[in-house]
Amino acid sequence: MRRKAFRCCTGLFMAAAMLAVSAFGGIFTQQIEASAEAAPEEDSFVYDFTAGGSQYTKEQIAEKYGEEYLPLYEDLIDQLAYATTSDADFGSSVDFVYLNTDSVIPSGVNYQTLLNNVKQIGLVLMYDNPQFYWMAGRVGTSVKGTTTSYALTVSFTAADEFKSAESRLETNERLVEAITDFYDSMAGFKKDFFKAAVLNDRLCGETKYDTAGANDRRYCIDGCLLDHLCVCDGYAKTQCLMLNIFGIDTVKMSTNDHAWNAVLMDGAWYYADVTFDDVIFNGSVDNDNSKYWRRYFLKSEATFDAIDTEDGGASQHLDVEPLYEKIDNPTISEEDYVYTDEVELMLPEDLAGEQVALEVKYQQSYLRPKVYYLTDGIIDYQAIGDGEYTFTVYSDSTVARQYSVTVFGAAPTTELDLTLCRPGDTNGDTYINTQDITAIKSHLKYLKRLEGYSSACADVSGDEVVDLADVLMIKAYMKGLISL
Repeated sequence: MRRKAFRCCTGLFMAAAMLAVSAFGGIFTQQIEASAEAAPEEDSFVYDFTAGGSQYTKEQIAEKYGEEYLPLYEDLIDQLAYATTSDADFGSSVDFVYLNTDSVIPSGVNYQTLLNNVKQIGLVLMYDNPQFYWMAGRVGTSVKGTTTSYALTVSFTAADEFKSAESRLETNERLVEAITDFYDSMAGFKKDFFKAAVLNDRLCGETKYDTAGANDRRYCIDGCLLDHLCVCDGYAKTQCLMLNIFGIDTVKMSTNDHAWNAVLMDGAWYYADVTFDDVIFNGSVDNDNSKYWRRYFLKSEATFDAIDTEDGGASQHLDVEPLYEKIDNPTISEEDYVYTDEVELMLPEDLAGEQVALEVKYQQSYLRPKVYYLTDGIIDYQAIGDGEYTFTVYSDSTVARQYSVTVFGAAPTTELDLTLCRPGDTNGDTYINTQDITAIKSHLKYLKRLEGYSSACADVSGDEVVDLADVLMIKAYMKGLISL
């Protein structure tokens, strides 16, 4: 069992440090292990403050400092998460003590190199894990003992307003509720693009850029998620947190005056700037910006520069600092992200070769609809352009499916499920069988079990009513007496 302890004070002597390790190391380890054993099933989400950092940062630590530092880095995240939710008050700092014999401590490293490297990765950890909102921005390291037997202390400074357990626990409860709400709204989408898009849109719609009173919380996730007021750092950190929770690698970019993010999407890195996408600044709507929704979403560095300077202004995204001032920035794609929806068209098995049409009607126009024939299920949003549309997808022998779709930046705001069913296929499994009969009978008995598209597919007779006549027609089809 690894020995470690978190303490709420500094300046203890070596003996006290050793005592703290021996007295508390087992307790902390056991508590984390017990928590893991009691973890909920995989399909339920409970945020525990261990997620928020990027995989890219871990890879950079391995490259810059050595893979032998990753176990310590990951262990510190676990311990910080436990400290965040503990019922202990903090002192001037939150300290973690490791013996040189602990498995997470790199071996064969001299004092000075160890101290320097651990301090650097501690700083990276602090900047890359915005869920530790209570940190005040300073990391310290110290070693006490001999060359053969020593204890390493890693210290994180705590902000005054969060030193009491009561203040943290109250904030934690509200943060977990807000994070879970965002998680639920993102989890409904299969593609990473839509997860990132709905997050971008919610942050823009629910948060105001605000510098009132130079409040430090404006720079942190609690300002963004709880007060709905923040500056660029708050937007960027919150976007990092939520995307990294979903495994969408995201790291914060910054200059002396601004912060935004780099997001890994479909194998390439792109810039995303929630602050500049938000149309509300200091409580008022910036009308010039409101027509450019998502113009700073998953773009190249060149596009950011072109948008910044298109009205004669200066670029806000040049002279980017090294990532967290310690490691290299990811290489940003030279092209903007282009959304392609390679949808698998689900058709009844015996009609798989049937041609599928997409009818596009621009909602704010009297222009006639345009019809596109879908090849391999790919919708070309570049050809359609931005706007609000009614999409109707159909083939000669299937029930037409209709959507209201908003397209921005050549990408839709929602995913499309292009499953098309023949009349009688109530559940969309491409077969007409006893399951469909059972579904219709349940609908008739309990009322309104079938709604929307499912109801339309259940209307075998085409009289716009789901009734026993549809059941009889399905039975006749299954006996080979009629075709559907």
